Amino acid sequence: MSSKMATQDKDEEIRQVFLAFDTHCRGFLTLDDLLRAGSLVAPHIPRHRMEAAFREVDSDGDSRVSYRDFEYMMKYSLDDRM
Repeated sequence: MSSKMATQDKDEEIRQVFLAFDTHCRGFLTLDDLLRAGSLVAPHIPRHRMEAAFREVDSDGDSRVSYRDFEYMMKYSLDDRM
């Protein structure tokens, strides 16, 4: 039971982070959304690194990061680095 609740908490946290990035409520993120958020919370990260990260997460190359892409990155890509 507690592992199910932990998963739900993690899912909700991911949803809230996505919504914070998606300031236009479009249901996807653009590179501009990422750059704007990055300048506020991590201004020390160079633009070229944020652009590279965006391209990596944009799995279908449509210049948009869907919630599904974002969720996958948050759940699995970050786990691999820890």
